[in-house]
Amino acid sequence: MATAQTAATAAKATPHKPVAKKPTAKKAAIPAPKVAQKGSTGFSTRSVTLIKKPNEAAKFATQARVVLDTLEALGGKATQQEIIDALVANGLKTRQEPKRIYTFYRQMLVDNGYIKLA
Repeated sequence: MATAQTAATAAKATPHKPVAKKPTAKKAAIPAPKVAQKGSTGFSTRSVTLIKKPNEAAKFATQARVVLDTLEALGGKATQQEIIDALVANGLKTRQEPKRIYTFYRQMLVDNGYIKLA
């Protein structure tokens, strides 16, 4: 008899009400890059000038030294984009993008008087 009552109860069972889900917060979207206006100077057109190089015995990051060697090979003055384009040809060995390496060391090179941005 227990099975007959169970079957009858199952037939009368009401469907479950859907559980209200908590609203999820929207993730902040990454803003689109700003488009440079005609005539403005941007990252790729900014000029970099070599001021000095560290001596060979100085303790200095190899990748930073490659940035300075590249700038020297380009005549001591070049745009940031020209430097990035020439890094691999001048001995940069890394899995990372050359632009990332350059931007990582750029401020340190400016702060220590190795390069000047214009």
